[in-house]
Amino acid sequence: MNILQPVLALVIWTFVLWFLLYATRLPAMQKAKIKKVEGKPQEEWRTPLEA
Repeated sequence: MNILQPVLALVIWTFVLWFLLYATRLPAMQKAKIKKVEGKPQEEWRTPLEA
C-alpha cells in the first residue's frame, strides 16, 4: 500500500485543483459575460488529406 499513497495523493490533489479552478473561473467568466464558444462540427474540421 505504501507505493500507492503518492499516487493517491496526486489524484486527490488533482481533484482539489479542478474544484478550485471551476469554483473561481466559472463565476468570473459569468461576471465578465464570456460566453462558451461552440466548436465546429466534426465534418468541418476533419478534411480529407490530398493524395
